[in-house]
Amino acid sequence: MFMAPDPGLLRLRVSLRAVFGIALAVTLSELAGLSLTASITGGLAALLALFTVADPTVRGQAVTTALLPAAGFPVLALATLLHETPALRDAAWLAVIFCGVYARRWGPRGHALGIFAFMTFFVTQFLHAVPAQLPDLYTAMTLSLMASSAVRFAAWCIERRTPPPAAPAPKDGRGPGGVVKVPHSTRGARHAPPLSASLERGDPHRGPSSGTPRARTGCDTSLPHSRLRSSGGTPTRGGRGHRTGLSGHPLARPTTRQAFQATAACAFAMVAGQVLSQERWYWAVGTAWWIFVNTTSRGETLVRGFRRLLGTITGILVGLLVAVPLQGAPAPTAALIAVCVFGIFYTAALSYSWMMLCVTVMVGLLYGLLGVLTPALLGLRLAQTGVGALGAGLAVALILPVTTDAVTNRWVRRALHEVHGCTATAARRLAGDPDADPAPRVAELEALLGRVRLSLAPLVHPLNPLRPRKERARQVLALLDDCAREARGLAAVAADPDASHDTRLTAACHRVESAVATLVGASPEHLTGADAGPPPHHPGAEQALAHLHRLEQALTSLSHPLRGTSFAQA
Repeated sequence: MFMAPDPGLLRLRVSLRAVFGIALAVTLSELAGLSLTASITGGLAALLALFTVADPTVRGQAVTTALLPAAGFPVLALATLLHETPALRDAAWLAVIFCGVYARRWGPRGHALGIFAFMTFFVTQFLHAVPAQLPDLYTAMTLSLMASSAVRFAAWCIERRTPPPAAPAPKDGRGPGGVVKVPHSTRGARHAPPLSASLERGDPHRGPSSGTPRARTGCDTSLPHSRLRSSGGTPTRGGRGHRTGLSGHPLARPTTRQAFQATAACAFAMVAGQVLSQERWYWAVGTAWWIFVNTTSRGETLVRGFRRLLGTITGILVGLLVAVPLQGAPAPTAALIAVCVFGIFYTAALSYSWMMLCVTVMVGLLYGLLGVLTPALLGLRLAQTGVGALGAGLAVALILPVTTDAVTNRWVRRALHEVHGCTATAARRLAGDPDADPAPRVAELEALLGRVRLSLAPLVHPLNPLRPRKERARQVLALLDDCAREARGLAAVAADPDASHDTRLTAACHRVESAVATLVGASPEHLTGADAGPPPHHPGAEQALAHLHRLEQALTSLSHPLRGTSFAQA
């Protein structure tokens, strides 16, 4: 965890910035003489603003942050007014849940606004806020958003000096349909995709952006006999096989499907949670909601639920040792909350279980400040988490389910086409085309591989009992990583003008194109190279040939795990 690469110390810097921003927000609320409930609300608002706002530009981030009150203030008023009317309160929250998930179709901004609206309703239940407290709550949220914005956009604007990473672009330009939530903080880290970068990624049901300059590949977009293919038929845009009959239907849109799934899961969690406790039932709803924030397939959802439960269990154990003995002592509690905030931002891009450990300890400390923390309360928190995870698992299995195979098939297919694109662009560059630049294609390949890893996570999970599938998934990941490494090396060599015009390189690039085309079941274009005399010896050319040879070997090796009997449904 703590040995994971952090290029440019980005995770560290963004985590420290989050601590400073939230500390400033709470300090201003306290100096304004607001209540403890208002100060906690303000601190959580600042945390959400720093954690969820992930537009690709600083200007866009500022606009989204400015719009957060428009999503949060009406929901805050609604939640407080309906607090004593359970039936209307529950119905209103389910409506907020559906709209919040559906808003993800409008990309990072819709995603952030949806989360802020949901969490505003959640915080109202957490703090048992009433209408008489609305002025203080509005003041605290406004001060906190201003404070966190001042730190993020003025005092320490990391994003202005750090270009955003490449992200798989949506095919139709409408924004990501299945966005992934992670902090805006770790841009540029290769080891694990940063929170904000994941928010910017497209969904696996869409291909490369039509506006992106591409070398023509001549490849079909299917893997007809892939092992990563769902056994129910060729996956459709909606994430299922033709057997579902949803292709072209509005429910085939990932955000629409997830909106129904999340609403059903939260409804189950709401009912079951209230059976367990009429006071703390909202934790089950929160669990179900957050499990859907970073998942696409059935397998991803089940793995996410397990990791959330694991993180909660370990967090409760730590809370029993740390939070309960403190009993809300202000100074040490504030210091430990700052540590938890740092941990949330630092670990979110690397481990969901570690992040949930930090969240659970922080919640225990907040309960200590409110004077209600007991071991029994922590046990109830664990039970509510289990109920929420169960609701998410049932919903994703029974309501418009999407298999792991279907999602993985799409991302692997896109990654293979990107390998093809990298090689084709490098071939044009080596043939003397000054406008051909493989570097952007390599960056997009890296982003696509991040999505492949995420979609294959359920298959390589230690608890997956299907060892043959687990081994094939690991082979696919390893070979695709080899492809990315060789593509990076090839791009670096192609940038050398002295290595150009070597027909051996062009012919080798065509062989790689042919290997990709074979994997995706299409005919490669322009495979005929010019006859060449004895090529001039150049170290760069020899190095490029070595990269191409290893790339061809990796692609050839991929034919074994990708072909044959389909992966079992996940």
